[in-house]
Amino acid sequence: MALPPGPRLPVAVQTLLFGLRTIEFFESCERRYGDVFTLRLPAGRTLVMFSDPAAIRDIF
Repeated sequence: MALPPGPRLPVAVQTLLFGLRTIEFFESCERRYGDVFTLRLPAGRTLVMFSDPAAIRDIF
């Protein structure tokens, strides 16, 4: 199963943005990729982010 699209930035850059400018980074990704996008972090960790409240309710 393919993951949703996300930034093609190097993992180190995504990690810095995730840690230092979390809200701005998430909002930028949401504008570019939509309500669901993938982030890649160190140690092979992959996060699929959801910003649509209805989708979040369905997940939980």
